Amino acid sequence: MEELEAVAGEVDQDQPVERNEVVRIALVVAVFVEVVLALVLVEEVEEASCYRKD
Repeated sequence: MEELEAVAGEVDQDQPVERNEVVRIALVVAVFVEVVLALVLVEEVEEASCYRKD
């Protein structure tokens, strides 16, 4: 266990593990929100194109 902690300390000296976890969660949430917004936009464009008559 001490060896793993030593390796983790070498790899990540500047930021604690908790901060990395927070950043990872924030990125996952941001990507999820972006995908949802893209799907809503596609749905709105498809709905608007149904009303458009050329």
